[in-house]
Amino acid sequence: MNNNKFKLRENDWRNGALVYQVLVDRFNPSSHLESKKGLYLYPKTLNDWHSLPKPGTFLEEHRYWSHELDFWGGDLNSLNERL
Repeated sequence: MNNNKFKLRENDWRNGALVYQVLVDRFNPSSHLESKKGLYLYPKTLNDWHSLPKPGTFLEEHRYWSHELDFWGGDLNSLNERL
């Protein structure tokens, strides 16, 4: 057994760290949502903030799943408002 390997792992800063992953689009709605609607052109969909995500269907003509093109309009500014 290689003790150096365990020692390196023991000293790693990530041990015991709390990590948060934030999905910006769904964290907090943008206060400028109305002005952003033009950013979500077909086949993208800007959903109502309170609607729940749904399973997608494969859109052959776009080569994407429909749920990959669903957005709710959160942005970095709205994220920052809640932190």
